[in-house]
Amino acid sequence: EAATPRVSEVVGSLKMENIRYKADTLDRVHLSVDHREPEELKERLGSLPLPKFSVETLPLGDIRAVCENTGAELIIERKTTADLRVSITKSDRRAHSQTERLHTYQQEKAAEGILVKVIWIIEGPAGVYGVLPNTNQMAGWVNYQCAISEQYIVESFSTEMTAYLAAKFIQGFFERELTIKIRIGGKEIGHSSDAPTSPSLLKDRGVTHAHD
Repeated sequence: EAATPRVSEVVGSLKMENIRYKADTLDRVHLSVDHREPEELKERLGSLPLPKFSVETLPLGDIRAVCENTGAELIIERKTTADLRVSITKSDRRAHSQTERLHTYQQEKAAEGILVKVIWIIEGPAGVYGVLPNTNQMAGWVNYQCAISEQYIVESFSTEMTAYLAAKFIQGFFERELTIKIRIGGKEIGHSSDAPTSPSLLKDRGVTHAHD
């Protein structure tokens, strides 16, 4: 039986210094990290060439990048697999509450014509499907996040990888193109990406919660 590869072998060499941003991104994007996040994450994101960087208390998400001109916003919620397990199964259903608050915020901004993208990064060697003992239950959570609430789930094996993914997502979300062009059949592929349409405005998506 083959040995399980170490995290370092799976992740490889992730060099934050190799990530480059366009001048517009450097001028307009403000990156914030919640002060309760690990020091390694704050240090790695703080090493990016984005001059507008802060560590503060964020009301939503753990990493936030916003364009000061358009208001377009990328929110990343970071969860270790252990934290996600507790936040799904504990009686307060904290993970569901977070999803609902993020969805409400997306709708409020969409009504103003502002795009907000939400990505959950699930960090840990066990992977997403190791979070709950029942695969059907975990598939239900993924369905609730991705198909119903229109929030993305991405796996990460370490805090280092989380920082690198966040840095790449900032580049992709605000610049809407690959930094290294892809050639197919000898032709360079051009792909322009506009902001997608607003997600559903339906309030009831199967999660009951109290309203003021």
